[in-house]
Amino acid sequence: MATPSQYTDHQTPVAHLLVAKYGKEILTTWIVFVHDNFLYYPYGASTEKHKDLQANSLMMWEAIKFGKKMECITFDLWGREEGKGFTRFKEGFNPKVVEFLGTWDLVINPTIYKIYRFAEKIRWSLLRLRTKFGLIKPSF
Repeated sequence: MATPSQYTDHQTPVAHLLVAKYGKEILTTWIVFVHDNFLYYPYGASTEKHKDLQANSLMMWEAIKFGKKMECITFDLWGREEGKGFTRFKEGFNPKVVEFLGTWDLVINPTIYKIYRFAEKIRWSLLRLRTKFGLIKPSF
């Protein structure tokens, strides 16, 4: 079991926010983590605006440069789902898939976790309906 100091006693931050802007407008944001010579990219978001600028491709290059600066050896792009846009994007940089152990949720409060999971199902259902009826373009 980890001790509290293992979560707080870091010489350098573990989490980093990478932001790509066009003018004053944020086009994409990534949260990356550095740990034991690994750079992890689990979370990101982008807008549909100015897609022709390919901000996510720029962000990938900047993340690679950042990882090298942090002396990382491996860049783990985290997760893939066949047929999804983010999978095609990631495989565009390296089609070789490396499977790691995986991830799990650490449930601290089972009641709140059940509510969260239910809310997530509703959220994704609504997003799919909105996409199906043309109210939004799919971005997942």
